[in-house]
Amino acid sequence: MFSSQSNGLLPEKSLPTQASINAENIKKIPPKLRNAYCSIRFVAEKGPINARVSIFEAKSKITGEIHIIKVLTLPSAMALLQEDKPPGWEEEMAATLFIRELLYLSSTQPERVIINSFIIENKTLTYSLRSTTTLRAQFTKQKSETEEKSDSINIPKIISDVVTELETLWKERKIRGFGASIQMDDIDYDYNKQRYWLGNWTSGYSQSMVVTSYEKDNSENESLTSQDISEELSALAMTLMELKGMDRSEMEKLRRDLDIPENEYLSMMENQLSKYFQEEREMLSLLLRLVSRDRQKLPTINELKEMNILRNTDREGLKNDERDLPHNKIEELSSLEKKITILASSLKTDPGNLNRSFSKER
Repeated sequence: MFSSQSNGLLPEKSLPTQASINAENIKKIPPKLRNAYCSIRFVAEKGPINARVSIFEAKSKITGEIHIIKVLTLPSAMALLQEDKPPGWEEEMAATLFIRELLYLSSTQPERVIINSFIIENKTLTYSLRSTTTLRAQFTKQKSETEEKSDSINIPKIISDVVTELETLWKERKIRGFGASIQMDDIDYDYNKQRYWLGNWTSGYSQSMVVTSYEKDNSENESLTSQDISEELSALAMTLMELKGMDRSEMEKLRRDLDIPENEYLSMMENQLSKYFQEEREMLSLLLRLVSRDRQKLPTINELKEMNILRNTDREGLKNDERDLPHNKIEELSSLEKKITILASSLKTDPGNLNRSFSKER
């Protein structure tokens, strides 16, 4: 037998195992915080090479809860000197967004943020969140469970929550321009409250991203339109397609090909969508509008924010004229309908019930 060396071939290098990758990444967590956790699992790494955010899932030794740990690693001054490269806008923007995301969560979801976990050490910024996972982790968990046990992903709820978040960031926090960067790892989820929101702000930054603080602008009283966030809406649609098993990169490539006329592009996209959304025609139609390159075809912000009306578009027994009603209105109508039915039944036996019923309501 001839060895690989005798054939002039270099010996094969063993590929790093998942365990070794996990162990290497865990070292990024400052020891003070790392020692407070067990069962630490590396989830993902986001952002450019000189401003990486590493995401971990870990079990608290104190409470037994599963937490998300986020670590922003910035290049050291020595590394920048060795590369003959001064600190650039990327590092400054990454640090700004990382801290502003933490401050935003502290003000909007204070019960989620573990303030004492915030550490700045050796060019890393770190903090932990409780009761949090990512859409990708939820998707992975769902695939691994049986249909009976699976907590199915609520696509209308994702749309409603993420668009509401984008509107808040645009109008109140003046953070705009996430563009096409939104991925499954960038949408966080709370199992307890069944709520989605936009995380990993640092993964979407670019020089075109607008982040202001005290500056006055003319948009304070302007309402957000779908046209303002067309790229974000397209990225959200691509994420939802990915949940169904579609090849996101192929769909994005198709959308970027401006040599294909719009009508032909939409026809090709619809053919692909129909393979995965056969039983969800309304969702198919909505996604087609979201990825349209014609901004005038986009759904309105209110349409999208009210997508949490239904868990799915084919809710059993729901009348067509109820589909556009907010979920709480549907429940109110259903409750009112029951009251009317009971009242009508009682009036058959005692007409005096009418006056008594109204006096009780008052």
